[in-house]
Amino acid sequence: MIEELKIQSIKNNIFPYSLNAIDDFQVFDWHKYHNNIDTDKINSSQGVVIDVFGLLKISPYKDLLINAIFDKSGTDWNIDFEYTDHTLLNEKPSTQIDVVISNTENVLLFECKFMESDSGSCSQPMEQCNGDYKEQTNPKNDKTSHCSLTAKEIKYWDYIPKIYIYDNEENICPCPFKGNQYQFMRNLCFGKALSEKKNINVENYFIYYESEICPIYNKIIKEKYVEKLVEKLRYKDTLKILSYNKLIVASKNAIRKIDQTEYKKWIELEKWLENKINVIRNQSRNT
Repeated sequence: MIEELKIQSIKNNIFPYSLNAIDDFQVFDWHKYHNNIDTDKINSSQGVVIDVFGLLKISPYKDLLINAIFDKSGTDWNIDFEYTDHTLLNEKPSTQIDVVISNTENVLLFECKFMESDSGSCSQPMEQCNGDYKEQTNPKNDKTSHCSLTAKEIKYWDYIPKIYIYDNEENICPCPFKGNQYQFMRNLCFGKALSEKKNINVENYFIYYESEICPIYNKIIKEKYVEKLVEKLRYKDTLKILSYNKLIVASKNAIRKIDQTEYKKWIELEKWLENKINVIRNQSRNT
């Protein structure tokens, strides 16, 4: 049971119009840091996900907006947060997708970043592998494989050769997924497995916020972060890139001449996120 003070603190950090996108604040899968919910923190990535995709989810023009933003022509779109399915890759726990937009013909999967400095990396090189993709024995369980996760029957390397230019029988030193490629690889494998299981079009997106105060945005500008994410993909558009800023602009453009009340909500959302950035900037100056 989450304390009401905590629930209210979370609500205070979510764009007011987007609150209705959460059916039950008690049972929602809130992000935790050291086992404490941190979605009420102004730098929370999950908070921004709900700010933006929550407004999209409750919009009476949801289908129109989704089609405009993502160049689709579908109907009956659904939006779900924190989506999991451990059966796809035999994971325990499952890869968790920040946002899923879907209908009967398409599934769009979103990995969303805000104030993170990077994406998640593989934990295995810490204790259970040497950081190379080559045959080795895991000192924790004495299982031998090119990848300690493969030896645990997790299916990443069943799908990696279909997505990347790597062969799962070759030696790759160091493993290309020991660092910040790992989280995106998991999402792409999740998407590929989902597309094969349901025989449906699946697209993966990386969403970030454009501001010099955001570490990943600086890496995109200065360190070719995106280029490094896609350089070994068989097809570069397997991972699509979009900023929150451009998503909001596309939403405003799609709704401006249709409904001024809804249009103004997107203007307010834009200002809401700018305010978050300004607060974080001021906090950083004072530390």
